[in-house]
Amino acid sequence: MKLAVPLIMTFLISGCAGVTENTEVLVATSITATTSLAAKSTEISTSTSMTTIVPVVVTTVLPIFSTTVLPKSVTTTPTTSVIISRPKLTVSQTTNLNPNGTSVTVRGSGYDISKGVYVIVCTQAAPGPQSTCVGGVNIDGSASSSVWINSNPPNYGIGLTTEFQPDGSFSVVLLVVAKSGDLDCTAVKCGVVTRSDHLRYTDRTQDVFVPIAFNTNP
Repeated sequence: MKLAVPLIMTFLISGCAGVTENTEVLVATSITATTSLAAKSTEISTSTSMTTIVPVVVTTVLPIFSTTVLPKSVTTTPTTSVIISRPKLTVSQTTNLNPNGTSVTVRGSGYDISKGVYVIVCTQAAPGPQSTCVGGVNIDGSASSSVWINSNPPNYGIGLTTEFQPDGSFSVVLLVVAKSGDLDCTAVKCGVVTRSDHLRYTDRTQDVFVPIAFNTNP
């Protein structure tokens, strides 16, 4: 294959003979250059191969962690069972008592030494709306029909009370009579009781009742 490519060449002619003036003349000369390109006949053998695109599935295998739930560790702390003892009361004589008066020994144990009590003859341990005790409450210590036991009495009670032993026990002598005012223990059931003193009047934790009986035919 031949290609005709026109080439334009420009020459600068300066100071040539036959030119009278020092003139620069531009001469444009057109030169046609013929370039012969030998195009070789090339046979291109194209082999078309079938390409199948298969989607690639990437599977990520994660490690399997086995989680075992363990029961919480339980710390067992040894415990001490505290047995709250109820107060106990014993009376040296409970039957065939002289209605006019019998001195008996009253012993108590298991009492709370921080709480004062009265030892007295009543129809019941807990206070009632009516007078239920023989002789009433002996706050001033003048009567022998009741005893005030208190290890930490108020100022006015110092010297008038009997103290508990450190273990909550006590032993006192009580004069037991059958009648006081409208109360007659030969007609109704009475007993030697302990009850909280007037400082803890509504506290029933110290209530103990020991039944007694009088000789009605002395």
